Amino acid sequence: MPTSTFDKLKPEKKARFLEFALQEFANNTYENASVTRIGQNLAIAKGSIYQYFAHKKDLYFYLIDYANRQRQAAIGQVLKRSFSDFFAMYEQVYLAGTQFDLANPILSRFLHNVAQERFSADLGNLHQLTLKQSIEYFKNLLKNEQSKGNIRQDVKVETMAFWVVQIGSGILDFVQLNNLTEEADLRIFFGEIKEILTNGMQTSKI
Repeated sequence: MPTSTFDKLKPEKKARFLEFALQEFANNTYENASVTRIGQNLAIAKGSIYQYFAHKKDLYFYLIDYANRQRQAAIGQVLKRSFSDFFAMYEQVYLAGTQFDLANPILSRFLHNVAQERFSADLGNLHQLTLKQSIEYFKNLLKNEQSKGNIRQDVKVETMAFWVVQIGSGILDFVQLNNLTEEADLRIFFGEIKEILTNGMQTSKI
């Protein structure tokens, strides 16, 4: 948690600190990120940063919360809408998330790094933790759709949730590899994802 000293910073000074701290952790693993380097980039002493946060781990988890809140604010607007089914919701949520990632590359890269942290003595296995949380979230959504008869019953919901999460984790890679920056192109791509989720890849043999 931040100290009262950090809370009392002027908004512009706090924003500048967050910018450089996020850049440091976005460009490095947790172990390789340097509080000293953050201070150097801000032209302040390392000790000043420890007046804001007790230690590096405190700062890191504050940044995770901050970045997640920014991303959820964008996606949350979509979740307030009504959708005809799970697949329509999935399409729009991931479209909004991808648009946020493209507009906020530092936040996006930072959250990506967080999700890749596996073997940190300080943090534990964040990759496994975030994966479990995401799977649990989609399991609940899919169970609800199963109860409505909208999703097949012959496949375990755990398997479907894992598949949905894994697709989502690679979406930004595909978007960047294919330089899909225009909204119209993104909508076509997510329409294709929705079609595959809904009807699969195999052609009908009837």
